[in-house]
Amino acid sequence: MFNSTSKTIMKKFFLFCICLLSLGACEKKKENIILYTSQHNKDIVVLINAFQKKNPDIHVEVFRSGTTEVINRFLLEAKNGNIEADVIMISDTVAMENLKRKRLLGSLDGVQIAEDLRAFYDFDKTYCGTKRISIGLVFNKNLASKPTSFADLNKPEFKDKIVMPSPFYSGAAALMLGIFIENPKFGWDFYTKLKSNNITIVDGNASVVEAVASGKKMVGIVVDFMAFNAKHKGSPIDFIYPEEGIITITEPIALIKKKDENYKPQAKKFVEFVLSDEGQEIAKNLGYMPIKGLHPWEKKIMHFNSENVLENLETNKNRFAELFKN
Repeated sequence: MFNSTSKTIMKKFFLFCICLLSLGACEKKKENIILYTSQHNKDIVVLINAFQKKNPDIHVEVFRSGTTEVINRFLLEAKNGNIEADVIMISDTVAMENLKRKRLLGSLDGVQIAEDLRAFYDFDKTYCGTKRISIGLVFNKNLASKPTSFADLNKPEFKDKIVMPSPFYSGAAALMLGIFIENPKFGWDFYTKLKSNNITIVDGNASVVEAVASGKKMVGIVVDFMAFNAKHKGSPIDFIYPEEGIITITEPIALIKKKDENYKPQAKKFVEFVLSDEGQEIAKNLGYMPIKGLHPWEKKIMHFNSENVLENLETNKNRFAELFKN
């Protein structure tokens, strides 16, 4: 026979077990979505934490790398018929357009998006821009002669002092390559002169900022927010938008197409959150320029034909590799 003390202990133990089972049941109800992205590690963590705080029943798994690696992994999965991603967000509109052409993206028709963001849809409403990221020049403050244009990089005083990201890793660099090659003011002559000036090619934009901040290199081609964030943290660097104009990337987001067109509502919620006022405020706080409103250099944005850039992308990248192979 149990005495009263034993009964009390057993009762508490029984209630504790019920609580554990209840917690386990709740945990099992949490829905997972998988995001493929090229957004910087620290920034995507902030965004996901904010989303999960608002949606505690949803867990976001992430595969993060450079745009090219994200796309390559995604295309390999598509080829093998085992796509894992539910949502993709990359810093390359041309690459996203290519995924649409391959019929790998879903529709945003069922996603609630503010009217003033609809200008950043693609024509078929398969992806939408999330922020404005622009390409310009970062330079070390100890540099005697400050650059003011892309053309300055080919001056003799910058020989051995320049760094840029690889178009085989950075979506922004791949886009710039395509835009410059079709622009008669630049063309392959611009890159040939960079080669002659002994430019250093690194993987991504973060490596460009690190090289310039450390003084190993003095000037770099880079996306603006990374330079601004590093400068804000005390790095001895500054950033300018070149005189020729800027290349602006909207870092589009899209749902991945499913065989039964039955997209996870949790994936739609994530897209809606990224494009919401709260999501845009998070982007602003991380140093990005929100998609809403005008860019300060709106009138000097380099416009380009995305179809031409896409058609010639692989040819241009291969020629780039050949040019810089040594």
